[in-house]
Amino acid sequence: MLLLVVTGLLLAGWGVFQLLKPDVAWRLHAYWLRQEGINSERTPEWDRRRVVVAVCLVLFGLGIAWHGGSRPDTEDESRPSAATFEGGTLARVDMGAATVGRYSAEAVRWDPAHPDDTSLWEVTVRDAPAKSLTAWIGSEDAPATSRVQLPGEGDIYRGSFQLPSARPAGSRLWIEVEDQDGTLSRGSFALSTPSAERR
Repeated sequence: MLLLVVTGLLLAGWGVFQLLKPDVAWRLHAYWLRQEGINSERTPEWDRRRVVVAVCLVLFGLGIAWHGGSRPDTEDESRPSAATFEGGTLARVDMGAATVGRYSAEAVRWDPAHPDDTSLWEVTVRDAPAKSLTAWIGSEDAPATSRVQLPGEGDIYRGSFQLPSARPAGSRLWIEVEDQDGTLSRGSFALSTPSAERR
């Protein structure tokens, strides 16, 4: 991301400045000390610390800039496409968005060509870090044996399970998000239309 790149380059630049302009760096340091009512003289110990801090700033700043530059600029680039799975034989179904407790969530699934095969599911949870996410098909009070905990990577949770061909009328994709403090929130998504229901 651009902000990380800029921050990293600024830190690295400040480190290079301290290495190349020690006299100016000392004058700035002494000025800040005087603002706090402290009088200090430049010593060899300060110069050694300056070099160590400057080198750390350069390395840390370049690391941040490299990490920021290697991240995708758009959210869509972090999401798999249909071609990622089964050679592009899966059909993407956008299931809409929902507010689940303190989170905003979006759900997507990829359906196989044969209805009895496994579908792939992806739920994105935003606004705060979640501890875990459990999903199931059916009604809100479905038994625990039918529920699947989806592994998360950042704010995206993915898993694979079958979309039953024989399911009760009104069945939905239900998710239960566990907050960092253990609070549980539920929401649901329609299976056939890109609509979502807040709960």
